[in-house]
Amino acid sequence: MESKKKNNGLIIIILLLLAICGGVLGYLYGKKSITPKTKFVKVMSNYLEKNNIEDLEELFKGNFTVNTTNNFKVNVDSEELVSGKLNINNIHKDDEQYTEISLGDGSDSLKGNVYLKDNKAYVKLNDVFDKYYYMNMESDSTDYVDAFKELKKSIVKVVNEYFTDDKFTLTKDSNNDKISISLTGKDGATLVLKFYEEIKNNDKILGLFTDDDTSLDEVKAGLKEDIDEIKDDMESYSDEVVISYDIYLNKNKLVKQELTIEDMVLTITGEDSGDITLISAGTTIISGTYSKDNLNLKISTDMDNAEFSINRQNITEDKISGDYKTTIKLTSGGSTIDVTINTNVKYDKSASIPNIDLSTAKSFDEITDNELEEIYSKLYPILEPIMGNIDNEEIETTY
Repeated sequence: MESKKKNNGLIIIILLLLAICGGVLGYLYGKKSITPKTKFVKVMSNYLEKNNIEDLEELFKGNFTVNTTNNFKVNVDSEELVSGKLNINNIHKDDEQYTEISLGDGSDSLKGNVYLKDNKAYVKLNDVFDKYYYMNMESDSTDYVDAFKELKKSIVKVVNEYFTDDKFTLTKDSNNDKISISLTGKDGATLVLKFYEEIKNNDKILGLFTDDDTSLDEVKAGLKEDIDEIKDDMESYSDEVVISYDIYLNKNKLVKQELTIEDMVLTITGEDSGDITLISAGTTIISGTYSKDNLNLKISTDMDNAEFSINRQNITEDKISGDYKTTIKLTSGGSTIDVTINTNVKYDKSASIPNIDLSTAKSFDEITDNELEEIYSKLYPILEPIMGNIDNEEIETTY
């Protein structure tokens, strides 16, 4: 039973990826005939491009620098709890990575950096550590970036091969064309089985699921058990539709999208702006609006209410650099917490790592009790003014 639940979760993830990766599928699908599928991928590719929901991995290849400045403030019941500035400057060059971090303003700032080189992570906090401390990183550890790329390719391949022309239907709904795809319980099990078969011999992907207690061989053995179980139980899966995804077009312009998962319905209207609604069992859980540079959501549950918004301005051609404002308002137990974050992002394809003196670097494993005591004594006076009025006991009592 637990395995089936995991399978159903993976079904949902794969279908969502179908929607989100519509642009990728569009590039992979090469037929010129006008079918519901070709119309679907063309419309969704256009939608993703218009709304900046694109694959940005090319920006993070090779050498680059990303600097983010974040001014933040947290209020509880209209009283300031904490405020400050967090600056992160991240530089990637060849096989090295250097990150500068500062928290606070002026003389009260906590500043430091992390330097990754030769399978070691070197850490330094200005005015706290008088040298770099380092920890060893496994040289044979999984290349997570490359592994996730492989995982993405496998998902796209399986989904694209499975959702052939006959899986898409075109009907009329009032004055709109409606293109639909759906999954029954049996379809979902078949799709998951194909995905498992696709990755079962890919050690790079399976390495994502290993840890200190689980070896690659154990992951493979567990996957084989899941494959055998799905095959044995295939006849028990329902032919009833459990997930459907519908898009509505008016003269080839996207009017609405609907993703239905059992009794949950996610609706997104418009092509480059519109409304977002998530209804579960007849109750509206999420409502809001979106556009290319704005997202505003209200979230309601039996216990809590939340509002979330993110607005972008002055976005440059690289599609990352610019100004962002994020606000969160959470009401719970009669109290309200407000979070405001103003962020500036600067992306640069060039990268220059400063000269780092590692001659006195020392392993974290070799820190003595006296050194720890000295670190704490230097760290606390810096953190105290930055953290301001935070009272941990009061927060625990309120939330």
